[in-house]
Amino acid sequence: MLERVHGFISSPNRLFIVLTILYGFVLLTGAAWLLTLLPVVKGAEWILGALSRVSHLVAWLFLAGILLGSSLASLYNESYGLDDIFTPFKRSLWFWIFLCIYMLLVTYYRVAAYASFLNGFATPLLGLGLFFLIWSWVGSTEMQIPNKASVERFFLLAGIFLTVFVLYWHLADWVDWIHKNRFEYWDSLAHQFVNGKLYLLDASAANVTIHDLTLHNGKWYVPVPPLPAILLMPIMLFANPEKIFMGDVSMLMGALNAVLVYLILEQLIIRRWVAFSRTSHFVLVALFAFGTNHLWVSIMGEIWFVSQVVTVTFLALAVWAALRDASPWVIGAFLGIAMLARPNSLMTWPFVFAIAMHIQKENGTVIDLKHLLKWSVQSAVPVGLAIIGLLSYNYLRFEDFMDFGYVTINGAPGIVNNAQRYGIFSSVYILHNLNVMFLYLPQVQLGSPWIFVPSLEGMSIFLSTPVLVYLLRRYENRWWIWGAWASIFFGFALLVMYHNTGAAQFGYRYILDVILPIMALMSLTLQKRQPWHYYLLLLLSILINLYGAAWFVNVG
Repeated sequence: MLERVHGFISSPNRLFIVLTILYGFVLLTGAAWLLTLLPVVKGAEWILGALSRVSHLVAWLFLAGILLGSSLASLYNESYGLDDIFTPFKRSLWFWIFLCIYMLLVTYYRVAAYASFLNGFATPLLGLGLFFLIWSWVGSTEMQIPNKASVERFFLLAGIFLTVFVLYWHLADWVDWIHKNRFEYWDSLAHQFVNGKLYLLDASAANVTIHDLTLHNGKWYVPVPPLPAILLMPIMLFANPEKIFMGDVSMLMGALNAVLVYLILEQLIIRRWVAFSRTSHFVLVALFAFGTNHLWVSIMGEIWFVSQVVTVTFLALAVWAALRDASPWVIGAFLGIAMLARPNSLMTWPFVFAIAMHIQKENGTVIDLKHLLKWSVQSAVPVGLAIIGLLSYNYLRFEDFMDFGYVTINGAPGIVNNAQRYGIFSSVYILHNLNVMFLYLPQVQLGSPWIFVPSLEGMSIFLSTPVLVYLLRRYENRWWIWGAWASIFFGFALLVMYHNTGAAQFGYRYILDVILPIMALMSLTLQKRQPWHYYLLLLLSILINLYGAAWFVNVG
């Protein structure tokens, strides 16, 4: 019998057919099993009744299909190799099989549970599937394509961008958050900038949202530094602000950030500062995009969160430019632009400085005091211009260079009272901030729709992204590693004295201010084969942040 089976599976194509049948079988039985576990789904009760009576059998078939398929793939991998079995086109075929079964399942749920907010869920997924189909054709065609390597690289980067964007959008779809942002502000402020006004609203305006705005001389101002509005100004020359949704903008920028993290990790590999497989490369990008606070911050679209996403974008550009040995003027310019969204972005300077010095040391440059000062001054000039711009913006709004508007903001009373009593930064806040950053745990409420209920003040970073515990390890004595830790240290040293923990939030969102040196250090953890619990914590990080996004949208 075994010989006949082996004789049938005598080529990669035949093995692929068998594995595809098993794959479809696993997906169908898995979908059927899932239906038996969803009490919210009603309609076609005879189907659910029949499935419930054989649920144990369905579960057994599901697991048996997984085991059999895995065994066959492992057994014949040495004979054919996975690349021979799964060509790019065949991978896209598997993706389409998954997509079809998934869309059927979601469609059934949407109709049976009256989830009208899922009406348009299929369009982005189908678009992503079509993109992968075209990409697989380009990768496997024997046609002569000019600059094929560049074309394939374009598809790779575009694939990362579209995958992250579509999955962000799909998650926002599931939690009913598409175009429902409350405190967007940036589009309207950009429109005001285009019309030569620095304020958002006149105090006489009725029926408007004024949460977290600052009133001064009869005008409501957005106290947050203005970079997102500046970036939107070209669009506002031609668009109606009511047609611009900041959630869409934020998810697009979040997807761009994932591409930039990929490019940063790629440069670390090219420079041979780290060494890991392509799979590990994608794993780290997935950790950044879906296993950190970047996930829920990107889909929210509200004023504070958009600022953080945009800050990550320009900090990533600064780090990438440093890794490509760009001019200190360019690196400083990206840092300065990031500071126009979050001034504490300056704490990333030690990281890019250390990267630049590491590269120049490898190139044989003597790193003396004169060289250090020259690079520092050149990178500091754009940063200084950004600081002057921020202070001037304050003066034009509030007639005070040092007034950002946070002390008189129309915000949460506790946060505002702290700012008025102790100042924006104070040692008074250190113990509480450290407690939130590292020790805050969620409450457990059995029987509640949300079993784990975090505090809106925040939650331990090692609980919201538990795989970060692997940062606590021994490191080599290298410039760029010291720079990464210096940026993390100075970033947190500033944050622990800040008057606001980041509330309201899930996890600790201010970790995004130092997420890039963290991701660079995390890349070192994948140079060696990691134990199973590393990948368990990585998967758990993603699941926790998916849960956190759903919880924050519905409760927070």
